Amino acid sequence: MNDKSEQSDEQIELSNLIGLDKIKLEIEELKTLARFRKKRIELGLPVTPSTLHIVFTGNPGTGKTTVARLLGQIYYDIGLLASNRVVEVSRGDLVGQYIGHTAPKTQKVFESALGGILFIDEAYSLFKTGNDFGNEAVETLLKLMEDNREKIVIVIAGYPKEMEDLLTSNPGLKSRFSKTLHFEDYLKEELTQIFHKMVADYHNKLTEGAKYKIEYLIDRYYDSGLFTSNARAVRNIFEDTIKRQSIRLSKVENPTQDEVTGFIDKDIPDALN
Repeated sequence: MNDKSEQSDEQIELSNLIGLDKIKLEIEELKTLARFRKKRIELGLPVTPSTLHIVFTGNPGTGKTTVARLLGQIYYDIGLLASNRVVEVSRGDLVGQYIGHTAPKTQKVFESALGGILFIDEAYSLFKTGNDFGNEAVETLLKLMEDNREKIVIVIAGYPKEMEDLLTSNPGLKSRFSKTLHFEDYLKEELTQIFHKMVADYHNKLTEGAKYKIEYLIDRYYDSGLFTSNARAVRNIFEDTIKRQSIRLSKVENPTQDEVTGFIDKDIPDALN
């Protein structure tokens, strides 16, 4: 396994993410604890039962999946995990439709993530009252976690209240996920910065009119409390901008490079889809 002392590309990418200041500090702490745990294992010293499994809480579009992907590489780089693989699943990947189907389905997913990170998005959907098969998936996961200590890190994610309900529904689950990282909603200034970064990564630029319009659009919806999906909504605006620019330039016989790489105010949508 790797054991790099310098910052990896993923650590640099994490530090360069817009916002998420508290999360960055939490990840640095997790990294420090993981290094020390690995050292004790190398020296043949006892370690406490794995506390590496984590709960991510927050609204959609706050960076949970992005951070999980980066965490997988970071843990691999310091030698804690044997692989940088991050397997992303949801309820449908774990829960079967009939008796006897859920346990083997959950086990197959779990085994595919061994050595890396298993990221379960909207994990709260596994908890339902009655004879729901989601409860069987949880029990299967708990047994597999017990039988495969130090071989996998599981990250479960979802809305704060629903995730708390999931953890309190099963004492065994709560004892294995003692660490919770909460992802705050982005500030409107950060959402504007995210849009600008998407434009730069696309090798495009904004006219002054386009800059004003995107700032106005985000301000209007944010102040109205309608910007609930955070960076996901920004991504939708960006993709809509590309579509509108494409339609506009389809009427130009031979657009120049400046025209192709420039977004004008008409390209920015007037409203969120």
